[in-house]
Amino acid sequence: MSGDSATTGFEAAKPPSRGRKLRTALLALGVGLVLAPIAAEVGLRILVSSPKVDANGLGKQFRRPELYSNSESQDDYWKLLARFKTDGARHDAPNKDALIGWTSLSVRPGNYSHVDESSIRGRKLVLLYGDSFARCPTMPEDSFPAIMERSDLAQDYVLLNYGAGGYGLDQVYLLIKNSIGRFEHLDPIVIVSALVEGDFDRSVLSFRTWPKPRLDIVGDQLVARGPVETSVQDYLAANPVQIQSYLWRLLLHQQSSILAEQRARWRGEASADQEKQVLNRRILVEIERELSSRKLRHFYLAFHAEPGALKPAKSSGWREQVLPEFCAQSGTQLIDTRTYLSFLSQGDEENCAEFYGHGPPLNGHHNALGNLVCFEAMRRGILGDSSEPEPRQIAVANKYGLFDWVGSESTQTVLMERPVTLTTYGSAGRMRASETAKPPQLLLRAGALGPTIARFELAGQAKRFTGRLRTGAKASGCGEAELRFFVEIDDKIVLNEAVPGARDALLLDIDLTGKQSFALVAVGDRGGGGCNWVCIEKPHLE
Repeated sequence: MSGDSATTGFEAAKPPSRGRKLRTALLALGVGLVLAPIAAEVGLRILVSSPKVDANGLGKQFRRPELYSNSESQDDYWKLLARFKTDGARHDAPNKDALIGWTSLSVRPGNYSHVDESSIRGRKLVLLYGDSFARCPTMPEDSFPAIMERSDLAQDYVLLNYGAGGYGLDQVYLLIKNSIGRFEHLDPIVIVSALVEGDFDRSVLSFRTWPKPRLDIVGDQLVARGPVETSVQDYLAANPVQIQSYLWRLLLHQQSSILAEQRARWRGEASADQEKQVLNRRILVEIERELSSRKLRHFYLAFHAEPGALKPAKSSGWREQVLPEFCAQSGTQLIDTRTYLSFLSQGDEENCAEFYGHGPPLNGHHNALGNLVCFEAMRRGILGDSSEPEPRQIAVANKYGLFDWVGSESTQTVLMERPVTLTTYGSAGRMRASETAKPPQLLLRAGALGPTIARFELAGQAKRFTGRLRTGAKASGCGEAELRFFVEIDDKIVLNEAVPGARDALLLDIDLTGKQSFALVAVGDRGGGGCNWVCIEKPHLE
């Protein structure tokens, strides 16, 4: 055969064309784009839900309900929170109630009687309704009823507290509606309180730690969706999480400025806020109807979380206007605790922090001192006095011992890389001590309520403490009173000095050889805020 005809019978394979390569690449890309999110969704669901995933390992990073939902608007947040807890932590409400969800331990579910009704004893009854800020998670002796009993009002007035932790304005309304008839014949004064930064959001939830009622506006009535399923396990079984795509929710709720406004629209925040405003204003109308139809004297009391204690928090928005606008329209008295918190803290954030507890069990609620401040606001409402707070009023409160504060609080912390017990008065240790690295400084804040003490246990293992002592702020704008600084070694005061200004800083050189304990003490009050800081430059404990 010739060379031209010597073939194998097959055409030589042709290389794929450029167009074919492009189509193949695009197909692979398309398949990848489809499969990648599916794989990511499946993987995310396993991390979130699978019992085989270590909840303390990689799973912990993704088992945070705020990644997928909004605690202020969506039940899914609270359902996820319950899911992420162990079965033992998923307990029912202590005083569960099919109408209101739950009551405090002082209020009996079903008939809503109060365990302290016997304390009325012919005195004018004051009923307080609200959430945990009304309830007071402090010790009982620091709660509003106890403060009332040692106030100048005690002879003529008695307070029954119907506040309950976690309540929204909807539950406050339902409790008023179903308990007020019990006391109507006593012509009580009724205080309707609300936490501005939280209670209005809770009204649109059906589950918040525990199952709760959900109200809708039907015609001219507020109608509950049905009796509350009070078993957490049964409720969650019948009402599972409604998230269709965890990946999409993760993208919607990420903390990023990229497409922030668009993601907010996708989350439906504007419509949720509109629903909250309409619903809560209608709830207030119904509360007003319940109380006015019985001709009961009442007023509204606004509580605030610490970020909104002195001025509206950035996130408050429309919430700030709900009570003022309603009270102006209905002609009902509104007393805002912010007025008193600002007055007594002189508008200073550090002073105001002394009215709140930080860490368990208070977790941002008012401490004993904060309760006293808020009671003074409440007291003015009880007496029918809507005037602004003035020194005369606080002097009256002082006369009856309302602002006596002698209790100390101890907090464990670390200063100069050593464990230290920080003892403070009225602040739970917050904003009373700090360290800076550039420049190296140790700061202790004195205060009118008592000294700040930083105590180190040495066990004979330290040699020396050195530094330069001065005040932490310029004298301009500060009071003339002096700050004093003590050093205590093994329970003996070895240094007692007035704290000098920066130009006259005092050199510290304290021998600690063989000593067991060492304490730094800041005492005095030059007007609060930055004026009360004692500074030790270049502190060194060797």
